[in-house]
Amino acid sequence: AMSLYKCSAENGYALAQWKVYCLYTEIGETVNDGIDYDSETAYSYLLQSATQGYSVAQFSLGSQYAIGDYHSSSDRNDQEEAIYWFRMAEKNGDVTAREYLHNKKYNHEYDL
Repeated sequence: AMSLYKCSAENGYALAQWKVYCLYTEIGETVNDGIDYDSETAYSYLLQSATQGYSVAQFSLGSQYAIGDYHSSSDRNDQEEAIYWFRMAEKNGDVTAREYLHNKKYNHEYDL
């Protein structure tokens, strides 16, 4: 499965990039075909998918920044980076991102 997903991912398919991320991190409903955990490669595929507008990847990327698994390389701190990706996911229709942002705002954990 990995070789098929990788081929599609390398051709720019956001869903395939998400699936490769899942295989590298052993999450979701994918089967780990003996693939070793690889944080850097996983992040690369996740970022590619999120950048293309795949809301599931955007929410996942936001979650990874929020819990501190990834660290922002931009001018934003990790929590700001997380909020950025949650907002992108919400903009692309992710209901979970919308609920997450609503709860954060309600609890005064950040300003919109």
